[in-house]
Amino acid sequence: MARRKSKAVSASQAKGKDSEDTQIQTRVGISSLPIEILDIVFEHSPKSTLLVCTRVSRLWRDYSRPHLFASLTISRNSSYDDLLIFLDANTDIARYVRNLTLGRGHTAWLNGDNPLVSRKLLVELTRKLPRLQELRLRDVKFDTRPSDTSTDAEGPASRDEEPEQPPLRLEIFSMERCWRSGIDVRMPVDVLLDTLSALAPDSIYLSSLSISFRQWAHHASGHQPRPINPRCLFLKDMPSNTSFHDSLSNRPLYEALIRVTVPNCLRKLRACHVDRHDALCLAALGDFLSHAAQDSLQDFVLPFSICHPIVQAEGTPERWNALSLHKCRNLESFGISFNMRTGLNNTPVYPCIPYSAVAIAILSHLPPTLRHLTIELLYVETAEEIKNRRVLGLRALDDALAERFPALETVRLVLRAKYFLLEYTMAAFKTMPKCKKRGILEVVHTKSAKTKSSGKRSEKIATRPLPRVGYHSLPIEVLDIVFKHSSKSTLLACSRVSHQWRDFALPHLFASITVIRRLSYDDFFHFLAAHPRLARYIRTLVLGYKSMSPQTVGWTDRDRPPLVDPPFLRRIPEALPRLSNLSLENIWVDGAAPSAAQDLELDADARARLLGTFKLQRLALGYCHRTGGKSYNLPTLFDILSALPTDAVHITYLTIDVTQPSDKDQPDTRQPRSPLAISSLCFDKIDVYSQDIYHTHHAAAVALFDAFREMLLPGRLHTFRLGIELDRHLHASLDALGKLLQHAAKGVLRDYILPFAIKSPVVPEHDDADYWRILRLDELPILETFRMSLILPVPGTKPDYADAPRVPLSAVCTAILVHLPRRLRTLELTLRGAKEPSQLKSTWMLDLGRLDDALQEYFPALEKCRVIFKGDWYLLEFTTTVYKLMPKSRSRGILEVVDWLDWSVRLQ
Repeated sequence: MARRKSKAVSASQAKGKDSEDTQIQTRVGISSLPIEILDIVFEHSPKSTLLVCTRVSRLWRDYSRPHLFASLTISRNSSYDDLLIFLDANTDIARYVRNLTLGRGHTAWLNGDNPLVSRKLLVELTRKLPRLQELRLRDVKFDTRPSDTSTDAEGPASRDEEPEQPPLRLEIFSMERCWRSGIDVRMPVDVLLDTLSALAPDSIYLSSLSISFRQWAHHASGHQPRPINPRCLFLKDMPSNTSFHDSLSNRPLYEALIRVTVPNCLRKLRACHVDRHDALCLAALGDFLSHAAQDSLQDFVLPFSICHPIVQAEGTPERWNALSLHKCRNLESFGISFNMRTGLNNTPVYPCIPYSAVAIAILSHLPPTLRHLTIELLYVETAEEIKNRRVLGLRALDDALAERFPALETVRLVLRAKYFLLEYTMAAFKTMPKCKKRGILEVVHTKSAKTKSSGKRSEKIATRPLPRVGYHSLPIEVLDIVFKHSSKSTLLACSRVSHQWRDFALPHLFASITVIRRLSYDDFFHFLAAHPRLARYIRTLVLGYKSMSPQTVGWTDRDRPPLVDPPFLRRIPEALPRLSNLSLENIWVDGAAPSAAQDLELDADARARLLGTFKLQRLALGYCHRTGGKSYNLPTLFDILSALPTDAVHITYLTIDVTQPSDKDQPDTRQPRSPLAISSLCFDKIDVYSQDIYHTHHAAAVALFDAFREMLLPGRLHTFRLGIELDRHLHASLDALGKLLQHAAKGVLRDYILPFAIKSPVVPEHDDADYWRILRLDELPILETFRMSLILPVPGTKPDYADAPRVPLSAVCTAILVHLPRRLRTLELTLRGAKEPSQLKSTWMLDLGRLDDALQEYFPALEKCRVIFKGDWYLLEFTTTVYKLMPKSRSRGILEVVDWLDWSVRLQ
């Protein structure tokens, strides 16, 4: 028995293991999904994802390609002949195309060129794309030459020999901003109608087309195009000119459409604008409705707005008999608009009859079986305008709808308003009580109305009661995240909700503040002393002045900027104990005078007691000056930087005089300054000069480097950016820069920008690596990011010119790069002055291929080689040229080409 039990137990255990194994093996991945689900996934995937899916397997390729090529946008500068060649060579791909958009290229507008499209080309495309459903034309020109509009030279009669229609019926054909090739850019009406008759679309969208009817009479007497049978017709911004002296009118367009459309074919019509005061234009529109939409029209929007001025006759139904709306017996949806624009200087306008009287006169021609009515109110300023019976009169319209249309299901009031929608909704409900009582009134905004009419089937929301979850029930951590990403106005409102919300909103509300004053900031410190709790919330402080420059016309001493000096900065740790970022913008920042600062100078122990553990993460100076707008000297600058312990210093613009003494009248008897423990030093731009006539600009730069080498602590500088242009030919300035790097950044620097540009003229010794050893780049073993810039010679430069480079600029770059560590990760190269491809392709001028080989040899761990384009050239052509000249970096996947302006904005 025991043996049988043991066997039974072992068998059950084995069966359990087998079941676990089968569970592990039956895990479903995306590769085992049914084809129907994969098709749904591919249908909602972007192009980039579909392109990757085509490379997974043959099965995925066969199911992702139809979605990848379902919608194509072809942009060209001249013609689309290459598209026809591609379709002939890839007939399997041609079967996948459902939507095709033909447009012009991104650079076509520079030369004033647009791609040419002809009727013959469009018919050929529909034949090569057997499953095409939508064809859209944007910003193209039609070639109306006889060779493209006829099959031979016999004239229009030869078109009858062409095939009747393309092998399919397009669902949608759209033309937007299309012109005629030649001097007269207006589209001839015969070319337009012939194109529509050749394609035979189900829905026609025409927008922003200028049509010419000069040859229409001659065309109508001769060949007639095949009739078109559209179900939907959308016309927008269609100015039609019969001659140069005629005014804009759409009457000839409707007369032309009557001759080519099949009777009773239209179900939906959006007509272009019609002048309601022009009886002939209204009659032309009415004739077109009675011909093409008499018994078939279901959706129509009135092609004009009811606005001021209004005459008394417009309130009578007889005035609108010309529209022939009484013949549209199956009309279900109708739209009308009121323009509420006031007069000049916002003066009120009082028409002789209300706007609703005109609407009632028009609605009297509609069938009583109307189901949907859309009323659009334009330029509504206040909710009182909706209630105004003298101007709008919605109450009379409400009575007419209740009496005339008993089967009405929806009355949608669309508002284009500036203010709160709730107030307008309440005003509309009070003005139209009968529609509200029937439950058919709906007030929406313009954007929400477009969303509802988009044709997508809306999902039904479950009516099962769900537990209400509001902001009050959110966890504290979620509330903190919400407040962190909220605006100041939102945080101010949240601080008034409850005590709990106030406690969590105030730290984010006062985390960053900007104080703009004149003369002084004493009132700000008084505020901090009176509210110590709020002072603990401040992390970022910006001290500024309302004027960009004190040297303005009419500027007096009462308008001078506030003064910030080291004693002022030493008050900050006590007032703002948690401050991390301090920015000083457009104010006077000066060092304390020796006579006034002797009592304020602190030794190391007193400084430690006063500051404690306080340390700024970032100190920024932007366009600041000394008292009276003077330039800075080195002692004053170091007084400011040493007033507070700072981790990073960022100076936007600064002018430094390296020879001006701290105080000419009294000697500087203060104690030696403490060294600067700065890990990041960035200058956007520095102007260094000397009043000594024997000192040049580069000698002043040497004095600046030596002074910083004395003040900075050794081995602390991680990031160094110097906004000064050095002369690479002078060893003195390069040597002073190298000594500064050796002292302050040896073994710790990670990000460095070369403070000079490599440009012509360059001599043969510049391509020698020993020439650049003076920069001490070999002593930066953990450098990760290195940036340098090159200025290309002007186009047309020849090797025998005086300013031509004697060696390629890439050779100079290679001689510098060999001193960098092999673990370099990011290299940024800014190319300035690029105007032509010859500048990049020249081997004696630039030779990017040599630089590409050097990057492949010296930097195996390089992750990004970013080429920044700064010039008067097209970025696309520049990128293509760089990719061709640096194939090794491109194959490694590290090459990136960006525009200088976009990159600078991205860095901000």
